[in-house]
Order: sequence, then C-alpha cells, then structure tokens
Amino acid sequence: MKENPFRYGQIVTGEYFTDRENEIKEISEEIISGQSIILISPRRYGKTSVVINAVNKLKLPWIKIDMQLITDELDLSNNLIRKVLSLSKFEKIKNYLKKLKIQPAVQYDPATEEISVVFNPGEKNIKIYLEDALELSQKVATNISKRIIVIFDEFQEVRRISKDLEKKMRGDFSIS
Repeated sequence: MKENPFRYGQIVTGEYFTDRENEIKEISEEIISGQSIILISPRRYGKTSVVINAVNKLKLPWIKIDMQLITDELDLSNNLIRKVLSLSKFEKIKNYLKKLKIQPAVQYDPATEEISVVFNPGEKNIKIYLEDALELSQKVATNISKRIIVIFDEFQEVRRISKDLEKKMRGDFSIS
C-alpha cells in the first residue's frame, strides 16, 4: 500500500504545501494593504496552512492565537500580550509594560530566553486589560516600524468566550 503523500491535521509548509499560490498571493496583497481577513471554508481545507505560508512569505513578524485553547477574556489578554511582547527586545518590553493600565508581574527565564507576563486584574478591570492587550500589537508595530500580523485561528470560538468579544475585537482591529 502506498503512503499518502499529503499531511493533514497540522500546519503544513515546505514540500508538503502545494498548489495554493493564488490564495497566498491574494492573502498577501490583503495583508500588505492593511485589510483584516476572514477565511471561511469547511474544516481541514488548510486555511491555517495557507495563512501561515502567506505571512512567512511576507517576512513580517506575526503571532497566532488558537481561539479553541482560550478559556476567557483574561486568558486571551494574557496570550496576546505574551506573544506580542515576544516579538520585541527586552529593553523595549519594559517601555510597553510601563504604559499598560494594569501592571503585570514579569519573569525572564535565561535558559529558554522566554519572558512570561502574568496579570491578575480584578474582575472590574478585565475589560481595561483586554483593551490594553488588543491595542498592544499596534503599539509594538509602531515602535519597530513593521506591521505585526495577528492570526486568530478558529475565530468562531470568540462567541464561546464572550458574547461581546467579537464586536470589541472587530472594532479595535478595523482601525489599525
């Protein structure tokens, strides 16, 4: 029996990613023009792989948030801030953190060179914290003079996280 040459169930790049040049070109053009993109197709059609290949081709900094793994707005905020800050040098990170409305605890692991940021906002401050998190990628992008691409994989999960989150995210990202 011949082995299936196609990979599925994971992000595919390199030799396993084929025949999607038109989609990559279209997505790349939309990203360059500053457009938000929503890809809709049945499951397992390779949406995430197409996007990852497009952003890799553009050579712009990017982060990916898997919305299926996000539990609530606080978890989304923590993930966004941690991943966006990972794109910046440590000294610059200190400046970004000073400007946040809710101050975090920051830890640096020299062995892995990973920075972890932990926020514990009170219940009343989660909305402010989320606002900071959603705005941070634009602030970092301005500082490094490069567009930062934020990929929300499984975006439909946003409705499970919070009934108002989709509206908030679309409003924040449509102005950047």
